[in-house]
Amino acid sequence: MTLHLEYNLTTGACESVKVNLIQLLKQEVSKLDLIYQGDLCKMSDCSDIDVTITCSGFSAGRRKRQVVYASVLAVIKLGNIPTQ
Repeated sequence: MTLHLEYNLTTGACESVKVNLIQLLKQEVSKLDLIYQGDLCKMSDCSDIDVTITCSGFSAGRRKRQVVYASVLAVIKLGNIPTQ
């Protein structure tokens, strides 16, 4: 199963957003894995899931304090979903 989540942010710090978002998404999937009794992840800490973050953005001015808009796409691939 693949989940696609899109976030719209006002930031220019895409790399720090990536690092934090990967960590948070893995924590949340791990919580869901507990609820679903280990059916979402192969590893107990969900370290086996694949989280890919893509940032794309543009600036709204050329001033020092310009506003930067970013679209952040998070793709989570879960490989342990049972098929029926």
